[in-house]
Amino acid sequence: MFPWFFVILYKIRSKYVTQIFLYNNFLGLGLSFSFGQQTHYEERLKKMLLVSGSANAYTSSIVKMFDLLKTQYPEKDFKPFEEAFVNQSIEHLTQMMTPFYKEHFSTAELELMIGFYESPVGKKLIEKAPLIVQKSLEIGQQWGVEVGQKLQKLIAD
Repeated sequence: MFPWFFVILYKIRSKYVTQIFLYNNFLGLGLSFSFGQQTHYEERLKKMLLVSGSANAYTSSIVKMFDLLKTQYPEKDFKPFEEAFVNQSIEHLTQMMTPFYKEHFSTAELELMIGFYESPVGKKLIEKAPLIVQKSLEIGQQWGVEVGQKLQKLIAD
């Protein structure tokens, strides 16, 4: 639902790491769009990405990339490019993700995922996911410290 690499970038908060990631992963998107007809599987995958909130996370990252470019190059007008990237990115992303999803999920399983994400509990999960990720990271860090302390004590004894 919410890719872990966004969480990692958030935690690192390094301007340069974020820039490198965005340039490497999203500037290439605009260079390789193909406008072929989607298969039924791709249509269902796209629907699942949309209803699960994943597509919004990817779109948001493109908008953030353009915000960064606008601060670095204020004299340039990125509006036409930004609209094109946002409008076409989900299509390209779906094409790129299709082989991986096909390897692991059938069309029927995608349909079940879509049904789940469209259900009240699925919508609640999507709504609460950012909080869940944030809290999970906090709890995981606390747990890691506790485990580390126990191991240090074990080694010292």
